[in-house]
Amino acid sequence: MKEEDVIRVFGEATLLLPSGSTVPAFVFAQLFKDAGSDPTYVNLVDLDGGKLGYKDFFDKCKEQGILN
Repeated sequence: MKEEDVIRVFGEATLLLPSGSTVPAFVFAQLFKDAGSDPTYVNLVDLDGGKLGYKDFFDKCKEQGILN
């Protein structure tokens, strides 16, 4: 996943997480670089592995139809 993929998928250059923190698209892209250019919910959750703390964000994105 590249920065432009993050912006295309999530529609933002800075992602707002459910905790209220933010993460720049380029940082998110580095964390999830193995997700490819069209990531799925399952793919991202698997890469997070419960260690990076993004599952709540991915859940919210799935609920909103941003991730499949």
